Amino acid sequence: MMIANLILQTVLLSYASSSRSVIAFTTSLNDIGNANRISNPIYSTSSLSMLFGGRGNKGGKENSNEHEVRNVEYDISTPPPQSSERQSRLKRETLNKAQYVGGNELIRMRQRILDYENELNASLEEGRNDVEVENMRSKITLMRSKDAEYVYGQALEMAKYAKNMGNYDEEVKHTEEAESARLCIP
Repeated sequence: MMIANLILQTVLLSYASSSRSVIAFTTSLNDIGNANRISNPIYSTSSLSMLFGGRGNKGGKENSNEHEVRNVEYDISTPPPQSSERQSRLKRETLNKAQYVGGNELIRMRQRILDYENELNASLEEGRNDVEVENMRSKITLMRSKDAEYVYGQALEMAKYAKNMGNYDEEVKHTEEAESARLCIP
């Protein structure tokens, strides 16, 4: 314990001698092991504060003007102006969130899609008429268009197909759609 205190005092004294702060230490190496360390200035918080760049208190009073100046410096009651890029990004995000479903609603919608697909398969096996089958397919397609993950996968496939066919405009359109959907994937 005494060796640790000796090392601490040596480090503090060497720091104090190299810093611009002038600190008067009234202790000697012999009374470091003293049990009454609280009265020892090397352990006081104001001495340590002065050592490591703090200003210390003058008579225990805080400088209230300094705190008032800082509060005024960081007054953020009015938001900063938004750039046009940020405004367009926020608008795009709002449209994307309105287009796609998320959370528990997405889970319920995926379950309904599975139910409709099972019902569609049963209808096809039974040989029902085309109107009922088309109604179920349109319901499934409409619900899948609200699933960002599904739209992302489909758009990537469509972009790949358009690229293979040499249709650059369609490729760009589907790639942008995929990027837009990817931002909404939970």
